[in-house]
Amino acid sequence: MTGIKSERAFYHKGKKQWISTVFGLYDGIVFKGEQLEDGTIAETNLLYLGDIYLQSLNSFYVKPIDYDYFKSLKSKIVSRLYEILGVKYYGLQNKRQNYICYRYSKLCQLLPVTPHKYVSWLNSN
Repeated sequence: MTGIKSERAFYHKGKKQWISTVFGLYDGIVFKGEQLEDGTIAETNLLYLGDIYLQSLNSFYVKPIDYDYFKSLKSKIVSRLYEILGVKYYGLQNKRQNYICYRYSKLCQLLPVTPHKYVSWLNSN
């Protein structure tokens, strides 16, 4: 099993709360030709998604990625910004708040950059 440990990273829409738990993405798999619980034979491969993962997908808490565009980004900083901000802006659709605000210190933690004491010391390298 590959598991996910969520420390308030997944939002449970039904419970209207952020959850802290360990869960798997998949509950089971049945391969073509294997017998199903009802005795029939599977005509194709079947993948059963885990409840929390499925609930997240059904609530549209996912963002499609333009992989070709992502691969075209040459800067590590720009590609990381695409990952971080893309999810955040995608989640803002149909919301009252239409902006995102990060502290400089937090952004430096998320990006592959070294924080500087003074903004005037920043450069675009």
